[in-house]
Amino acid sequence: MRLVAGRQAVLLRDELTGTTATAQWRANTNATMSMSADSRTCTMTLNGQTMIASIRSPAGVTFGTAQPRAATSVPDELAQDPGTSVLTIDLPGAFARFDRLD
Repeated sequence: MRLVAGRQAVLLRDELTGTTATAQWRANTNATMSMSADSRTCTMTLNGQTMIASIRSPAGVTFGTAQPRAATSVPDELAQDPGTSVLTIDLPGAFARFDRLD
């Protein structure tokens, strides 16, 4: 994670290496989410503040939403967090292998 664009944006880069298994990236949020027509950009709004998340790569994957889920060790009554939703990216096995080029 790093600040970019004159400290006006955050670049979050997750890399998967050495795997061809399917994967899902998840981020819990209390914000209201709105997807672009192609689902590669998500606008999140909370308390009058806005954050825009965009998928830069790989091509062919999109954002989705899901309900939060707790680890199996957390009791159900503690796992409930009203108003929380999850921003997701599903990476099929064909996309889940990335090679870092230095």
